[in-house]
Amino acid sequence: MPTLFLAAASDTGLPGDGRTTDRTPLLTGTADPGAFVRIFEGDMLRGAGRADANGIWTAEVVDNPRLGERTFRVSQTDAQGNTSALSD
Repeated sequence: MPTLFLAAASDTGLPGDGRTTDRTPLLTGTADPGAFVRIFEGDMLRGAGRADANGIWTAEVVDNPRLGERTFRVSQTDAQGNTSALSD
């Protein structure tokens, strides 16, 4: 199951609080090495990226028109084409 965190570069609140005023925040996390990662808000795709050889991925949220509390989740598709459930 992939993981998801607000990247330190986009954390504009207290360090590590997961809060930002950035409309296009950078997210990061872990996934299977080489997996394609999709970022969702509800059922809307908001960004995507690929995990490196160590399973670390970073991607920017796009099409994010408003500020306020947001919940993002990620899924991964591995090299064999298997897609995971969305993260918690």
